[in-house]
Amino acid sequence: PDDPCCQSCGEAPGPGCPDVNDDPECQKGAYDQTTEDTPNLRCWDQKRRYGVDWLYPVDRYLKGLTSSQIENRAGQLVPNPLLAARAPGQIVVTGIVGVPWQDLATPETLAGSAPLALQSSSALQWAWLVPTGKTPPTDPLMRESVDPRTGTQPSTGQALAPPTAGPGANGSNGHEWSPEHDDLQYACIMPLKEPRNCQSATGGCDCKSAWEPGYSKNSPLCQVPGTGEYTGYQRFAKAYPGTRHLQLLHGLGDRGVVGSVCAKTIEGSVRDVGYGYNPAFTRTLQRLELLLK
Repeated sequence: PDDPCCQSCGEAPGPGCPDVNDDPECQKGAYDQTTEDTPNLRCWDQKRRYGVDWLYPVDRYLKGLTSSQIENRAGQLVPNPLLAARAPGQIVVTGIVGVPWQDLATPETLAGSAPLALQSSSALQWAWLVPTGKTPPTDPLMRESVDPRTGTQPSTGQALAPPTAGPGANGSNGHEWSPEHDDLQYACIMPLKEPRNCQSATGGCDCKSAWEPGYSKNSPLCQVPGTGEYTGYQRFAKAYPGTRHLQLLHGLGDRGVVGSVCAKTIEGSVRDVGYGYNPAFTRTLQRLELLLK
């Protein structure tokens, strides 16, 4: 994607670049909605796949949360209204995003049933979570991919499991699956309180196709714990790698609080310190307490 000749098939070739009409990818024609360019993946890996990135750089949002002056549409510096009545240090951003909770946990609360406590931004292993230059995250669960990934999760030492694995083979995302080029692999999953019957469910339900004969996607969301059978009942919620959100939170330093969509604990009282997303709110309050002193 960093090659100067990496460009859209709809653009004129740059200086010293070959004619786009001779490019084998451009010769495929417009979007292939059945294999490579399904609508569900249009925002994924745009520069490599399409030669152009339509997403704003993360730095745009970082400046909006930290700079007293920002550029308007004419490129002129103007006062940032968000910071007109407050200092940048008074802004705390909490992101509950797609990342295994194991990558965020303090060492004391990683294993067993101990209530989850989250590390501060400065204590996190950011190389696990976001790209470093051109190097992808070192936690393979945080790499956005259609195809099944391999590798070992650094926080747990647990290997990623293939689509053929049994239920819960990997403690964070169950196992990889075979989305047939219309979806991404999961960063993590967590049990639903009640399974959803996708045959009768209204709205989105991820296991509708599991009712069909010959189902082969092997989504861990549809797998029955214990038996390993795949059914049309969705038993788990999912989260994809939240790369851009995490890059923003990383840029904010200790004013960024990171929590996981996939809670460690969903049993017990909602008032328990480790229940659901309480660990993220606890870390947020700890940060706000420092600001108010």
